Amino acid sequence: MRISIVIPTMTTKLLKKLVDSIIQYTSMDDLEFVIVANGAEEELKQYIINLKVQYNINVNLIWFDKPLGPVKA
Repeated sequence: MRISIVIPTMTTKLLKKLVDSIIQYTSMDDLEFVIVANGAEEELKQYIINLKVQYNINVNLIWFDKPLGPVKA
């Protein structure tokens, strides 16, 4: 079974806390992250690249330049 975790975010700091916790307490088999960045800082893109390389995690990034708010994201 494939599990997708969809995370709307605007900040790398909060996203990092959440993802680190999931990595620590969850088996990463058949798990993917779908990150919806709406109005996020550019450093978030580098963090996503590092996740893919460092942890070999399946991460899909959906990027919006303007803040959408959590409901629309």
